[in-house]
Amino acid sequence: MHLLEFVQITATTITVLSLLLFAGVVIVRADYSRRIAEESEFRKTALPHLCAYLGGQEGREAVLGILGRKRFPALDLLMGQSEEMDLESRKKLAPLYSGLSYTQGILHDLESHYWPRRLKAAERLGYLGEESAIPSLMRALGDDILDVRLAAALSLARLGCGGALIPIIRSLDLHGEISQRRIAEILSQLGEEATEPLLKILHDRELGPAALCIAIRTSTLLNLHRAAPVIGTLLDHTDENVRINAVRALGSLGEPSCIQKITSLAEDPSWAVRNAVMDALGHLNDQSSIPMLSESLGDPEWWVRYHAGIALWNLGAPGIEALRKASTGHVDAYGRDMGRQILQQNGILKSTEVHA
Repeated sequence: MHLLEFVQITATTITVLSLLLFAGVVIVRADYSRRIAEESEFRKTALPHLCAYLGGQEGREAVLGILGRKRFPALDLLMGQSEEMDLESRKKLAPLYSGLSYTQGILHDLESHYWPRRLKAAERLGYLGEESAIPSLMRALGDDILDVRLAAALSLARLGCGGALIPIIRSLDLHGEISQRRIAEILSQLGEEATEPLLKILHDRELGPAALCIAIRTSTLLNLHRAAPVIGTLLDHTDENVRINAVRALGSLGEPSCIQKITSLAEDPSWAVRNAVMDALGHLNDQSSIPMLSESLGDPEWWVRYHAGIALWNLGAPGIEALRKASTGHVDAYGRDMGRQILQQNGILKSTEVHA
């Protein structure tokens, strides 16, 4: 075969393959567009029937007859509707989930070798409300893929599985990969079911600092006042982050009984802890802390001085008077500057005024 013939055959082959590939792309896009259009039309048809069912104007069997035409688009519709409903209203969806028999198929998908399928299954199981899914979701907390573990944790929280709280913390406590706040947000969905497991964690000094921080944050999100006394015992913890979170939580929970313990950290070696102390005292509205806050206007760290000033301002007339005195008479030049700054930014002192 001559070189020219070889080149011609190669070029022809490449052209044919390119045309086939292009045709394949067109077919796939057309099929995708068709499915999207069909699902959109299905939603338009099914949504009024679903709303009528939720409002008591249409029976379960009639709605199932509509939803059963496209079971998984129907599942997406039910999940989306669930997000717009409160916890009590969501219970009305349970007969529809069970009537469409999703659970077994989704549990099978949770064991798939294809991780996106496991991810979708873990997300969906939380909406179905089936306690039979809990063991499988607990196993999914050990999945190699973090996103799957996150979805399983969220579903367990949706199902109100209080016993999953500690396993969730252990599964997701990966430094640098997911924030403690995100874990706390997931756990807070447990509501009252989280109370006893949280208290158990907070009482256990043998647990690592990360678990304690997550438990403290979750208690704050749940406004769990029962946790305040034990959180108060963590103010002397050796880990800086535990002390910071404990101070913030007590300030947020508004626990006046812990003011003396919080104030004792005003000279903590960590400036971040001292900063949290000033911020917490501003929330607790205790005038007995004014002398300490005034003294902290001279702290070496700017943020500590600033939050001490803000706390004094939040205490009203007595705190503002303390700021006035500090602006001229504080023993530390930084303290005088900060006193003036807080007064100026709140319109009490003109920026042109200069004090000796």
